[in-house]
Amino acid sequence: MKGPNDADLWWSWKHRHHGGNIPVLADPAGFPIWVSGVRPGREHDTTCAKAAPGLLAALAVGESEYRMPTLTDLGYLNLSPAIRHPFKKPKRGELTEAQITYNTLIAGVHCAAERANALLKETFAALQPVSLSPTRIGAIAKAARARAESVSVISELGFQAAEMRVLGAQLAEACAGRDVETACDLAEELLVRQQRFSAIYRTLLLIARRTRTATAHLVSGYD
Repeated sequence: MKGPNDADLWWSWKHRHHGGNIPVLADPAGFPIWVSGVRPGREHDTTCAKAAPGLLAALAVGESEYRMPTLTDLGYLNLSPAIRHPFKKPKRGELTEAQITYNTLIAGVHCAAERANALLKETFAALQPVSLSPTRIGAIAKAARARAESVSVISELGFQAAEMRVLGAQLAEACAGRDVETACDLAEELLVRQQRFSAIYRTLLLIARRTRTATAHLVSGYD
């Protein structure tokens, strides 16, 4: 694909290779909660973010209503008031001690985003490195995020099931010993666990549908 001045839009001068640019939004634990569609590798990070429908508006809501700013690197410099990025070293100048401390703090917290990228690459070997058309990267990344989310929810579902088995055994023991007070407490806790299990199970069903859709798009070549 040719751009202005007949330039190849999928050629990244930064990496000296053909590729695509996919912004990823991660939660504080480093789990990818949103993956953009692929943009040409030549595009700057800010251009990709502006092209993502609803992204900047969602970040603004997170900042204004929930006091949750978004941490980025300098690739998103001055993109939005909802974004926090390191201070850029001034020309022919030096950063202050406070700015250096701030940058160190941002870098330490922002490392969670690198975990999100690593998780996507570990989920689909096709992303490490990409050896097919860069236009397909978006579909692969979305399928990888859906797959990673389903694995995370399945782990939580298994944990809740194990806890319910333990509570069930304890409840049976309390009933056999006619310990009414303990049995009531365990029954109440078991009911709460069952409700949580049902909620997680419903979430898993929704994720499974999204995963099938993302995989279908990947197989059909849709992006």
